[in-house]
Amino acid sequence: MASFDPREAAVSRSRRLGLAAAQSYRDQYGHLDVPVDHIDPSGYTLGTFITTMRDAVKAGRLEADWTAELDALGMIWDKHDAAWRSRLAAAADYHRMHGHLAAPTTPVGAWLAEQRHLATRHEPDTARADALTALAPDWRLPHGADWHRKYHLLRAHLATGADPATLTSASPMATAPCSSSKTPFPKSEGPNCTMPSRKSRSQSRTTRSNTPG
Repeated sequence: MASFDPREAAVSRSRRLGLAAAQSYRDQYGHLDVPVDHIDPSGYTLGTFITTMRDAVKAGRLEADWTAELDALGMIWDKHDAAWRSRLAAAADYHRMHGHLAAPTTPVGAWLAEQRHLATRHEPDTARADALTALAPDWRLPHGADWHRKYHLLRAHLATGADPATLTSASPMATAPCSSSKTPFPKSEGPNCTMPSRKSRSQSRTTRSNTPG
């Protein structure tokens, strides 16, 4: 005769309540990044349930079918990794809009600067570095942020069909400002980035050729 343990039924009921609450939360907010102290409108302590499920997975105590059900809802097993992925998604949005990852001092820019700093210390794990490289091979900005911004402005300008031979110092390239003179392109004059005139480039070459070295 098979034995029946009432505790198993209680655990199953508790988990089912948790699963239902998790489904409702996801339907409402679109994710399962649940605050640890969250209590749903019915009084269910969903934050505690989510934390318990994470602890159970780490301890190897959560059955595969339960893991699969929570995965289907978009369960966030590692909040730190989820936060990193969220910032990566924001960086991808920036890249789609601007064509580069030389973001200014914004939340996205600060996060990317932190990733580059970690890279110089060889601290980001391989998977994260690979994810950033897949997004933009030059995410480390080897030529400096200003150079990469201006390079992509020029590339976008030429992609419109502009003839490089017609570029002058008065040719507007974009409405985004360029802030530094440390690149082959000039400082911004007002809101537009412009290319140097042929005369100025010729003078620059003459000056370099006459410089003793």
